[in-house]
Amino acid sequence: MKEEPRSSDLKPVDLLVLWSRSSGPGPLVPVLWSRSWSSGPAKVHHPPLCRRVPVCCEEKPRGWPGLTSLFAPQQALLAMGSFAANEGLSIFVILVWLGINAFLFVYFYMAFLVERWFYTRVLLGHALSWARAPAACLNFNCLLILLPVCRNLLSFLRGSIQVTEDGGRRTEDATGCCSRTAARQLDRSITFHKLVAYMIAFHTAVHIVAHLFNFEYFMDAQLIGDSRQLASVLSAIGDNASFLNPIRSNDTNPTVVMFTSVAGLTGVAITLALVLIITSSMEVIRRSYFEVFWYTHHLFVVFFVGLVFHGFG
Repeated sequence: MKEEPRSSDLKPVDLLVLWSRSSGPGPLVPVLWSRSWSSGPAKVHHPPLCRRVPVCCEEKPRGWPGLTSLFAPQQALLAMGSFAANEGLSIFVILVWLGINAFLFVYFYMAFLVERWFYTRVLLGHALSWARAPAACLNFNCLLILLPVCRNLLSFLRGSIQVTEDGGRRTEDATGCCSRTAARQLDRSITFHKLVAYMIAFHTAVHIVAHLFNFEYFMDAQLIGDSRQLASVLSAIGDNASFLNPIRSNDTNPTVVMFTSVAGLTGVAITLALVLIITSSMEVIRRSYFEVFWYTHHLFVVFFVGLVFHGFG
């Protein structure tokens, strides 16, 4: 039976082997070198033996098991504070913009339900309100659509923040109407431009569908031909210069009325311009055919000129 060597006679490699043999549970680590207890040179074992070496960092904390969980609400509050500081103004602007759109829609929808428009509602019903309410929202959003892409305006707002050097440190002095938080929102002007464009497309669709119903209601009222019904009487009132129902006879074609009236012709023109502008703004077209996107966007001149005459008609 071999005798265990004394610790004073062992070399560092031997101590490593003894320590790894006497170790408790822990991760397995390979021990490449070991020394037999008999006299002789050190040997390399193939494959290497594995010993369990305890790792102190794996031990669970003692005394305060719930200490980590106490900091979770504070981290959540810090995250919420950072989000509010970075995105708060953007969210506020979007909410105000949506609120104004909702107010305009409801206000003008109810405005055409009063007694003044009673006879028109006899012919058209609630389609009149459904046509006029999105028209008011279109006027508001068409007012905003160009502001986010006015370079001179954005440059002026950015210039209201003066960047100075204070001991080698850059400081921002908000001397105008634009603070540092507000200046950060100017970099998102294109995003707001897109949101306004989506709102214009939505209200345009509602406006067009409502007017399609209006044409059908006008035609139905003209085709009744019964003097005992109020809709038929109202359709017969007036002449070619002043009338309540633009469909003046049973042979009138609504398509002809659309392309011969100021409101109808300009409505078709601005709708086509809007469709071309929106479709050419898709990312796949904008990236692959930028010239198409750039030149079709210049149709905004046709859109705004037609919009002015459309409201007049």
